[in-house]
Amino acid sequence: NSPKTAELLGLSAEELKGALGMLDDTEEESAQLPETNVEITDIGTANTPEDRKKAEIIKKLSDALMTWELQDVAKIANIVGLCLDKAELINKTLLFLNQAV
Repeated sequence: NSPKTAELLGLSAEELKGALGMLDDTEEESAQLPETNVEITDIGTANTPEDRKKAEIIKKLSDALMTWELQDVAKIANIVGLCLDKAELINKTLLFLNQAV
C-alpha cells in the first residue's frame, strides 16, 4: 500500500514491483527476485531526555512486536508506512486509536 511500508518491510524497489505484479515484459517467467538485503545499524546512544524516552518506547514496542505473528506486525508496518508517506495521517490515526481504546 505504501513505498514506505515496503521499505519498513525490507523490500527493494525490484521486490516491491514483483510483489505488485509489475515485472518487466523482458524478464523471463522463471526469473527470481533478488533476495532481501536489510541492513541493521546501531543508532548510538540517546543524548537528550526526549531521545532516551523515544529509545525506551521503541525498545518496548520492538519487544512486544517480537511476540506477534508476522501478519500482524506487517499491519503495524503498513500503518507506520502510510503515516510516513502522508504526515497528516499521523494525527488521524492516533485519534482513531485513542477512540478505539
